[in-house]
Amino acid sequence: MRISNTILHSGPRTVTKQTFAQTKHRNNSFQSKTEQKQARKHEEKKAEQSFWDRHIGKSDDFGPPKESLVDKANELAPREVVVGGAIGAAVGVGAGYLYGMNALQNNEVSIQDVSEVVTTPKLVGADYDHDYWTTEPYTTYDSDGNPHTEYRQVYHPDDWDPIISHLDTGKRRNYRKLVNSSALGPISGAALGAGFGFLTGVAAGALTRALTQGAEKQQKPSYNWYGQYSRTEPKSSRELAADKAPWVGTAVGAVAGGTAGLLAGSLAQERGSSLTQTIMEPVYERHIIGHIPRTSEFRSIPREYFHPGDKLYYDELPESYGRDPFHGSERVVRSVFTGRFEAVESTKNSTFLNPVTGMLAGTAMGAGLGFGVGVATGVLMRMTEEKGARSSSSLFPKE
Repeated sequence: MRISNTILHSGPRTVTKQTFAQTKHRNNSFQSKTEQKQARKHEEKKAEQSFWDRHIGKSDDFGPPKESLVDKANELAPREVVVGGAIGAAVGVGAGYLYGMNALQNNEVSIQDVSEVVTTPKLVGADYDHDYWTTEPYTTYDSDGNPHTEYRQVYHPDDWDPIISHLDTGKRRNYRKLVNSSALGPISGAALGAGFGFLTGVAAGALTRALTQGAEKQQKPSYNWYGQYSRTEPKSSRELAADKAPWVGTAVGAVAGGTAGLLAGSLAQERGSSLTQTIMEPVYERHIIGHIPRTSEFRSIPREYFHPGDKLYYDELPESYGRDPFHGSERVVRSVFTGRFEAVESTKNSTFLNPVTGMLAGTAMGAGLGFGVGVATGVLMRMTEEKGARSSSSLFPKE
């Protein structure tokens, strides 16, 4: 059934801007009963689907095409920013990895003697915190599994916190440690390179978008006025290939990252050193080191004993408070040095990298980077698809 756009007027014809907009929205949003039934059936089934089925599985034969992760990225973020960030991260990872491998190849390990002060805790006062409210974020998920950030008010009641000083016992903990001449390795270099490259790419993409007025060119015909995915026509083969790009990128990135991590771990194991030693470790035991006031005691303590910020120091209290002020109130328990040492054998490596940890770290990093690059590749494929469609329509305009 076709709905006519003809409007019959019995009186003077006056169409306001608001009426025209309402009529246009009504005509664009009407569907036939069959389409409405199909849409309802599709939404009911979509609500029962898993994340994999919604974003990766095949489209339903009875309903419209599914919203993919590429569709979502295309809706939420500017295309130039997505592509720029992915390219920058990929280049940064490669550059950081190569720099880290070179640093690891030339790394030298030395042994350094260390002497640390052995301390023990002493309760010297208490700090009163008044009650207050804070606004804290938390995450909720809609029926499609998409996260949303919400905020709630959280009440923090007033309380006392101990003020603890760590006293020098006059004892020392002596040991040796391995020191690398280079602080940056392949994994850390790749991580830093990815972060720097991503920020640089995002900035470059945002600048490109601003200079080329990309916001006017990026249309989102698959989403209605409410931001809901409402596409009805089937996707082309190129669009379907773009939807699978994130998962192809994840797989390729995981394999490439795992291989690179394995190579880095093998080199680190070859160039690294280990140190085994016996260290005399101080022995600590849990003891009560004092007490802090109850919350109800705050107003009974004379204000003259408080420092700014409602801090109270026990050595400034009168003798009437005793050697253990507020005894019987809330106990403060800490680990106290007993004065004894015990021998402990320790083995340290100059790096955490080995073939196993390198492969695991590389696989995780490569999968994450591959996923991001895959999303950007899908978005880029959509851009070229739309550009080709616009070129075809300009060459062969509809009559």
